[in-house]
Amino acid sequence: VVVVSCGVNNVLEGSSAANFRKEVNSLIDSIMECCPVSTTIIMLELIDFAHLPFLPWPLSKFLSWRSASLQMEIEASVRDRRKKSHRIEVASYPNIADSLRDSNNSLFDHIEQEEKEALQLGHFYADDNFHPAGHGNIIAGKLLARKYKEMMSTGRFESE
Repeated sequence: VVVVSCGVNNVLEGSSAANFRKEVNSLIDSIMECCPVSTTIIMLELIDFAHLPFLPWPLSKFLSWRSASLQMEIEASVRDRRKKSHRIEVASYPNIADSLRDSNNSLFDHIEQEEKEALQLGHFYADDNFHPAGHGNIIAGKLLARKYKEMMSTGRFESE
């Protein structure tokens, strides 16, 4: 299994969608060339910058629009590779703020009930208030495991 997380810096740097798509295609093609055909590739969805609590409006809105534009390029690249029978999917991130409202959310089952009540968005991000850390990394791991299990259960990607 190869997990790819890309695009956040491209959103911030203002990369064009066309250039980003070329970069994503090149990255995926490189992985496919050096890995066995049975390799499963999971592309992480670009986070929606509107959901990052530490970015002020209107910056968050503008970056949200940019991330959605680049996410469409990731999805198009994945669709193109799927046509060639490659084992590739996109794993989506939930909105952490919305997920925190549901204390029974299985993404948080590693956290004791008392700690859940005190959780804040900052517990999911590194000191830069941007990159995932702590509980954010655990949730990312759970999402990846779910996506892999889902991919394997469809029968489309049988274990080899």
